[in-house]
Amino acid sequence: MKLALLCNNHVAFPALQQLHAQGISLHVGADAANTDLLPALSQYCTAFNAPLQLFKKEAFEAELHPWLDEVKPHAVLMMTFPFRIPEQALSKPKHGFLNFHYGLLPHYRGANPVFEQLRRREKQGGITLHQVEKGIDTGAVILQKQIPIHPTETFGMHMNRLSMLGAEMIQSVVSLLSSADPLPGVQQDNTKAVYYGKPGLNDVTINWSRMSAADIVALCNACYPWNYGAGMKLNGNTLGLSAAVILDNKPVSAGVKAGTIITTDPLNGLTVATADGKVLRLDMIYVDNSFMPGYQLALFGVMPGALLS
Repeated sequence: MKLALLCNNHVAFPALQQLHAQGISLHVGADAANTDLLPALSQYCTAFNAPLQLFKKEAFEAELHPWLDEVKPHAVLMMTFPFRIPEQALSKPKHGFLNFHYGLLPHYRGANPVFEQLRRREKQGGITLHQVEKGIDTGAVILQKQIPIHPTETFGMHMNRLSMLGAEMIQSVVSLLSSADPLPGVQQDNTKAVYYGKPGLNDVTINWSRMSAADIVALCNACYPWNYGAGMKLNGNTLGLSAAVILDNKPVSAGVKAGTIITTDPLNGLTVATADGKVLRLDMIYVDNSFMPGYQLALFGVMPGALLS
């Protein structure tokens, strides 16, 4: 069997290894502009004798059709690939294009379902393998595997676990492609579907006057490491909150405004009052291109009583 894989993230590497282990004849495509990915991806492709095609965004459609005509894959697997597939190309492979969506469909459509699931404190995540069609994330579901989301899990941790889950699913995918014609699929319930766009500035920024301590921790986890944590302002400077812990045994004194810094010493850490009357310890801060323990903001003159916004 010959397959193609379009990818744009290290999350695809375990699946790439598993495809090689399954003895699949594989061709790989990636975004030519993704210079962070390409060195490692090129090494994998060389080791696995999998030809690598680099696509330019502005010429993607013109480059895709001849590639498909030459490779003639039974199916094209997609893992975080950033370019939309032209409708005319979808039917070229026998089994079409199959997308590994790193979230649960139909509830979490869009470019970054992991971020949305984490910040909304969902208890389950997973991968949905679906048929690619004209609409975004709307195609029939072929397979769906779930894993629990732990309360302390960050975006990076969850993506690493999903990468291993994707590799585990490869054997089932290969088996289906070898034996099922057409592929079994269940149409999505569009009444349960929500599409989330790419996170904007407001989505990744802490609102101290409104957000609970648990919501802040969830947003921090959802933003780390890709955004260096959740954004916040202190004295006009932008910081990233990369790790935080709720101190349930330390209630906030009456009248203390949400976002007020309570302590800034090594013993107590950098602690802040939240809108639901709890104390949040900011364990790791990203500032000036470096990470530091929160209490070290005292070295920059930050004292109790300062206000985060």
